[in-house]
Amino acid sequence: MTRLELKSGLEKVNYYAFLLLAFSLNFPQTVVRYSLAIWLISCLFSIDYKEKPNFKRTYYLPLYLISVLILGRIIVSLIHNDFSALLAKLLDTQLSLIFLPILLIFHVNRHFNLKQILLVYVVGCFTSCFLVVCYFYLYRFNLLIGDVEGIPLGTNKHNLIEDIKIFQLFISPYFKHRAAVGTNISLSFAALIYLIKTEQKFSLKNVCLAILSFAIFALVIYVSGSRSGIMSFIFVLLAGAVYTFRKKKIIFISFLIVGLLIACLSTLKTTRLIDKGVKYENDISTIDPRIQIWKSSVEIINGHPWLGVGYSGVKPALFKKYEEKGLKLDLQAKHNTHNQFLQFAMESGVWAAVIFALILLPIYFRRKIYFLSFAFSSVFIVYSMFEDTFIIINALSIFVFFISLLILAQKQNDEILSE
Repeated sequence: MTRLELKSGLEKVNYYAFLLLAFSLNFPQTVVRYSLAIWLISCLFSIDYKEKPNFKRTYYLPLYLISVLILGRIIVSLIHNDFSALLAKLLDTQLSLIFLPILLIFHVNRHFNLKQILLVYVVGCFTSCFLVVCYFYLYRFNLLIGDVEGIPLGTNKHNLIEDIKIFQLFISPYFKHRAAVGTNISLSFAALIYLIKTEQKFSLKNVCLAILSFAIFALVIYVSGSRSGIMSFIFVLLAGAVYTFRKKKIIFISFLIVGLLIACLSTLKTTRLIDKGVKYENDISTIDPRIQIWKSSVEIINGHPWLGVGYSGVKPALFKKYEEKGLKLDLQAKHNTHNQFLQFAMESGVWAAVIFALILLPIYFRRKIYFLSFAFSSVFIVYSMFEDTFIIINALSIFVFFISLLILAQKQNDEILSE
């Protein structure tokens, strides 16, 4: 009896650690790093090798693919003789991916509650968004003194457009990466839709809180200037309309409203949908530097499709290509591809990009949580097309959290059905 009580207590520790991770995902990088570490360590208490899992379950496939991706990249790094560089990056931000497959396959926790975790996740995201806006205006109105990463915030002149432009610069030092913020808010909105849809009784209080949360999420994701975040947020909004209503008229109206919203946003000066500044030697500007970065990356990949150029070879290869094209880029800021698919292909070969794409497919999970799976897949595909997903601990933590959430929810559902 004492042994069972001890095991139950350890499982509760693991569950509360997961709730802590859910709450903290949209906070600054240091908070997220420690929260993720606490949850991973607590998982050791919930591993049970005596209960043999059914390895044929489809929801384990992403874990197998993650294992293949990591092992394959290690082998390729040995071929390129840059294993030390890859190992440094794995230990820096991607250590959790190494242990995740075995932790989740043998994970046993009877206290797992999908709705409660999602609710804490939404509350945590809402809280962090509210706090960062308050923190920003404390500086903006000179109630806090000093610069944030060199940004002069305190001033006597204020207008909304100027505030939004400065906030776009302010939010990256606070959260570390604006695109990760956009990804997190989009997935929080998907979690909110799921909670509303699965709630049996609606109260006026819950509806008002949901509307307020949506308004705060939409505001922060817009003023943050995250292009991938805005795109994925709109995508989740459309998917949520289909998932929630399933009526053609309402779906058509939703698409029309979102279309008008996109058109309106594109006309505002504060909408940071494109960057300008890439120039050739003849001073012909292009719309977005990423386009030239992607073109350069594809050209390099075409020359090294099978094994890539090696982890430590990406930066020199890109710099050389920029010089050949006569691009005047901030080379220190443009050392990666800003696209996780292209990044993997350049580092290890096209096979790595294909495996990563397969990991993101939503086909591994059943109907009950299919909307959450679809939202996770679509948001991370959009994010990975604009950024190197695993270069920032916040983005990697969101990836680990949702993969774990989907697999543990599916595993618990199968255990309930078997009983």
